[in-house]
Amino acid sequence: MKATGEIKITEDLTLLNPSLDVLTVNYDWNNNTVDIECLFKEGIYKHSRIFTFDTDGSGELTSLDILEFINNHETLKIFK
Repeated sequence: MKATGEIKITEDLTLLNPSLDVLTVNYDWNNNTVDIECLFKEGIYKHSRIFTFDTDGSGELTSLDILEFINNHETLKIFK
């Protein structure tokens, strides 16, 4: 997925025309959360960040569920 322009990913990371790849997805059964590790690329530079989302507690997630978390996140939703 790609974004165009200067994108502020987190407080400490702003990138120009970055791309995003999902590296890992980890489900926390105790807290009903999912951690999605995203790899952001800007030219030859790579930056990894983890975003945590609350789940409904069903314990089952599909790739479409992961994409929905990304598409509903304030910053990540700009990546298409």
